[in-house]
Amino acid sequence: MHCGRFGGRGELLPANVLSFDTALQRPARNGRRGQFCPVVADHGQGVSRSATMESDSRIASTQQGGAPDTEVLVIRSHSVSGYRSESCNPRMIMTAFRYEAVDRDGGTKVGQLTAVSREEAVERLIVQGLVPIRVSATGGGEANRPWFMGSASDRPTAETLVVLRNLATLMGAGLTVVQSLGVVHKLARPRYAPVIERMLVAVRAGRSLSDAMADAPALFPETLRGAVAAGEAGGRLADMLDQLVEWVERDLATQRRLISMLTYPAILLLVMTGAMTVIFGVVLPRLEPLFAGGGAQLPVATRVVLALGHLFRDWGELIGILLVVAGVGFLIALRLPAFKAGMDGLAMGQNFLFGLPRRTAAARFCHTLATLVVGGLSLDRALAAAAVAIHNGAMQARLRVAVDQVRRGGRLGPALAETGLMPPAVVELAAVGEETGRLGPMLKEAARTLDVEVGHTLDRISTLLPPAITLILGGLVAGLMAGVVGGLLAANEFAL
Repeated sequence: MHCGRFGGRGELLPANVLSFDTALQRPARNGRRGQFCPVVADHGQGVSRSATMESDSRIASTQQGGAPDTEVLVIRSHSVSGYRSESCNPRMIMTAFRYEAVDRDGGTKVGQLTAVSREEAVERLIVQGLVPIRVSATGGGEANRPWFMGSASDRPTAETLVVLRNLATLMGAGLTVVQSLGVVHKLARPRYAPVIERMLVAVRAGRSLSDAMADAPALFPETLRGAVAAGEAGGRLADMLDQLVEWVERDLATQRRLISMLTYPAILLLVMTGAMTVIFGVVLPRLEPLFAGGGAQLPVATRVVLALGHLFRDWGELIGILLVVAGVGFLIALRLPAFKAGMDGLAMGQNFLFGLPRRTAAARFCHTLATLVVGGLSLDRALAAAAVAIHNGAMQARLRVAVDQVRRGGRLGPALAETGLMPPAVVELAAVGEETGRLGPMLKEAARTLDVEVGHTLDRISTLLPPAITLILGGLVAGLMAGVVGGLLAANEFAL
């Protein structure tokens, strides 16, 4: 139950005030605003809690069912099914929540509301006709993280895929959410079994699946939870889970491919770092007396290597600290709006890394849009939610223009074409889908088209990157060895 502030006047209630759905009461303070707390009539089986307080409300003074001289605000409204009330705590204080949601017109709405819990905040947004995308407490969770740590990961994991696939299969077979979670809990690995168990308890208590997933943000990112909430609001949860399984599978496949592509270069860099450490820290200090005592004119390569050795020995620790500070500073700067905006604009360049960030973001957008449209969400709201799911400010700004055009009655194909982000094939498929009434399947095909382009780009990078790094590192090692060997030969010739 929630406590907050209210004021106003109304008519007297009957003596049996607790026979109403919900009563909010507070000590009278001569008409001034004060704290109130709901008192719910519990007949032994729990009471559904109201999600809104917009209908019939009355204030009265009574001494039955409350403290003497207590003002009681009675609220009659439609309750959200499946939610059971808790006992009232007069000292309970409402929590402020920041939210990001999509409204009926397809626009993105950002704001703040107060509620006892996150599930109540989500309920209130859904009742208002909004599709919640992100809901977080201002005093905890994401908002309570240090500013330099940034936000939590919005990438699903392999365990996420396992849970979603099992849920989709079981619910597709006709089981309820509670029954499906019970089976998933039995099949879960020991590490994740407690998480699924908490979700099961939450859903049994009346919370929605998307809200129960919010208790495990590392397993269920916000974008995924928003899609599940949209499926629940549209009554097509099983279909949405099927779509999310496909989406997570593709996302994980892309992650694995990127990791595989970068593994070999990372190993080469590690070996090169070790080799340079040995050369500068062990080999050169032992050979330097020989070079200095020989009296010979050392080659330029040898003098350069010796100078680098002195720099490494004298300033190596400071250079290492500066590199670490620079790396941490870059990560911190990415959290600053101005710097991030510049990096987002750079990443959206057609030629930056062969256009890989741009194509990857566009593919993610199309997959999210297709998932939401097939899941039953209207085009304008799905388009706005898919735009928010892209973590690139430059791309979001362009897509918001497309959202406004569609909201005003424009066509999706031309709107996407004006953004300049989508390949012509994607624009044409979106236009054909809109014309034929098969927008969902055509958007899926557009997403697959972008996946093919991303795959080709990754193949090109994976083909060129290892040889390029090998040549660069090989050249560095060859230069070091040339300097050492040249110095040895010069010293030997002088001795002879």
